Amino acid sequence: FWFHLSIAFTAGLVILVMCLTGALLAFEKQIITWTERGFRSSPAQAGPTLSMLELESRLVEQVPGVAATAFRLSNELDAPAVFTAGRRTIFIDRFSGVVLGEAGDGGVRALLASLRAWHRWLGAEGTWRPVGKFLTGWSNLVFALIVLSGLYLWLPGSWTWPRLRQVVWFRGGVRGRARDFNWHHVIGLWSAVPLLAIVLGGLPISFPWAGNFLFRIAGDSPPPSRGPGGPGGPGPDARADRSEEHTSELQSRLH
Repeated sequence: FWFHLSIAFTAGLVILVMCLTGALLAFEKQIITWTERGFRSSPAQAGPTLSMLELESRLVEQVPGVAATAFRLSNELDAPAVFTAGRRTIFIDRFSGVVLGEAGDGGVRALLASLRAWHRWLGAEGTWRPVGKFLTGWSNLVFALIVLSGLYLWLPGSWTWPRLRQVVWFRGGVRGRARDFNWHHVIGLWSAVPLLAIVLGGLPISFPWAGNFLFRIAGDSPPPSRGPGGPGGPGPDARADRSEEHTSELQSRLH
């Protein structure tokens, strides 16, 4: 009990931040689609959809100097074509090729980016980002221990229905601490399985050993380490070169 309580008290604030930001980020696509619903194509005014190359050509004509690195097209006829150029997101009518506008630097996209930074690094920047990642990673692992130790505490030693009923369903007519304990046990028990799946799914993101374990159980070899320098880990210059190569590859595919 004290192990369960102490680790929950220690990591609780970080876990709360990760839970709240993660719940909002789960609906990121829907939130962005709703806030940018004003950018729509006009299928009634034209015939077939323009090709990707034609749309890119129209983009360059109307926005000089832009270098698109990504392209997205929805299967909804009135949805615009979306080009990404660095941090810019530009919407184009997929039938006429007219630029409809672009998402601003602020607003919802900036808010969601801030939420993602808090979810992954507690909002840390620069040299403090590894510290934030360390705290969120270990708090995620502690969350798994909280769930497992909670199951151990909640499930009764004797699996008779009168005893099981106290932890698997809400009790009526109880108040105060008895009610709080009952709610805590019931909600925690029914939430344990999805919570454990979510927490374990986040471990490969935080810890290389967890990601390597997934590769091995799938019968594949883990990729080389991406640490800064050292055996199997390219240094900052190599990572920068790889980033430039990746950008060039995206641009060549776009053309």
